[in-house]
Amino acid sequence: MAGALDKMRAAGFALGIAADGGLLVRPAERLTAAQRAWLAANKAKLVAELAAGALLPADESRIRRYLARIGEADPVTIAELLDVCRRDAEARIATLALAIESESQPAPPPPPPKLSARQTPEQRQQCFDARVAEFLRAGMTHEEATAATAKEGW
Repeated sequence: MAGALDKMRAAGFALGIAADGGLLVRPAERLTAAQRAWLAANKAKLVAELAAGALLPADESRIRRYLARIGEADPVTIAELLDVCRRDAEARIATLALAIESESQPAPPPPPPKLSARQTPEQRQQCFDARVAEFLRAGMTHEEATAATAKEGW
């Protein structure tokens, strides 16, 4: 049964146990008819397997990659979130769903280098324009990219 859980996770699904004891699968709208039938036929075994495993190492790794991707580096915050995911199935499945969704998104742009006090206005404008271009490549609109660059102090 654990192999089947691994296959579902590898296919991009997060599985967990709902507060009412049922099975949570996200994103449910992506399930095929065959997957739905298999889940229904094996629900009791899956719930028992999930209850025994709480937060699997692969799931913890996926959550850690997600946190790194969104720029969360505070070890206390990371430990608290992982602790919540170990104790609360709904929080775990919601966090895993976010992690899975983020894997299909473009990586955010890297943080900008600090401005040098000796830069000329032309050099500052070049840096500003380069940073706007980075945000545009990451999928932002021009207005969003300009606002984000200005907010960073460029």
